Amino acid sequence: MKRAFFFCPIFVCFLILQHSFCSPTNGSKTPALPLPMNPTQPLATIPQQSEPLSFIRSRIRNGVRNYAVFYGHGHINELRQFDVMVVDPRAYSAAERAQLKARIKGGEAGQRPILIGYLTCSEVLPNDPILQQVEEADYYRVNGVPLRVPGSNAYVMDLRQTHWRQLLLNQVQQMLFDGFDGVFLDTLAIGEDPQFPPAVGQGFLESAGLFVSGIRGNWPNNIIVQNWGIHQLKNYTLSNLDVICWENFQVQFVETDQWSKNRLAELIQIRNTGFPIWTLYNMTEAQADDAAYQAQMYKYSRSYRFIPYCALPNYTAGVNVGPLQAGL
Repeated sequence: MKRAFFFCPIFVCFLILQHSFCSPTNGSKTPALPLPMNPTQPLATIPQQSEPLSFIRSRIRNGVRNYAVFYGHGHINELRQFDVMVVDPRAYSAAERAQLKARIKGGEAGQRPILIGYLTCSEVLPNDPILQQVEEADYYRVNGVPLRVPGSNAYVMDLRQTHWRQLLLNQVQQMLFDGFDGVFLDTLAIGEDPQFPPAVGQGFLESAGLFVSGIRGNWPNNIIVQNWGIHQLKNYTLSNLDVICWENFQVQFVETDQWSKNRLAELIQIRNTGFPIWTLYNMTEAQADDAAYQAQMYKYSRSYRFIPYCALPNYTAGVNVGPLQAGL
């Protein structure tokens, strides 16, 4: 199907995004807390920040001009050129996180970069430490066998399971205790994948909505960015989100594919209410060397008042500051 260029079936999508960063290991550990049976039960108080979180959250809607997504390590100086940074929460020490969030010299009061941590919600690589905490029911199974993703061999997790959602909630808690301003929720839109039976997909969507409401209920002033879910999932999560990110946004497909045109029209309506829409594209090596291609992508996205970022290959080859420095 043409729309697979945007919402790929889960096997294709996971081959593109073979990152599983849902178990932060750096930084101080949070106090041992019981898993909440009610996802809106307060877990703990996040350490005091230098700026009120409510102010930081308001900036994400009204004061952000650009952002970057990077799942490697280092490149602190490049990342700090952006208003918002989405990074692997395990890749930076406490001291490095403090560097990333340090106030910009000469900037207005509170105008420091916003730091967002990546969280995958429905797939786990075999070597991820989170597997030590999962229960057998947390795996999504086909004919009794845990579903695996070709290529990465990742496990597909069952968002309908309360225990799995609680583990995810604890991952969010760890990130916020480590000083992140919010979370970037990836692979949450599994329920939109047509390979799953309708009842299963519906259950995934409803459960994703419960999970997002659990984050918002526990931490009302932190930032929640949803990657994908631009078709059905947004109907379950939008009221609790701060940003929707359209990954794999490409001019040639948005202009020619009817499914994508429909999603564009819906997101324009949402953007017209003042809600931020980000666009994201993982470039090939050739595209990363093509300034004209990137300029076209940025200008097209901004024509709808979306905020674009074209990532260097695999989100790990570096931080793409070229369009930023070119004023795009």
